[in-house]
Amino acid sequence: MSQPPTSPADERTRMLYEARELYAMDEMARIEGALKKGRLEGHREGHLEGHREKSIEVARSMLADAMSVDLVSKFTGLSVEELDNLRTIDSGSGRL
Repeated sequence: MSQPPTSPADERTRMLYEARELYAMDEMARIEGALKKGRLEGHREGHLEGHREKSIEVARSMLADAMSVDLVSKFTGLSVEELDNLRTIDSGSGRL
């Protein structure tokens, strides 16, 4: 078992060591928090992107069935401009 510090220099060394250890633990906690936040944001963005992809898929189907752009916009949440762009892209690729 080690002896407790007996000189001011030993005490200073111990205090510096403990301060460095506390800093390292704080830094790890900060990094872990940032990683968790990043994962949550990535999950949220992926969910929103998936929802948007599904809306586009439904819109394509509705437009292919000759539904009005206003009606498609109402049910998919896509803007009329987005639907016009989608129709332009799809008509150029032979989809619609």
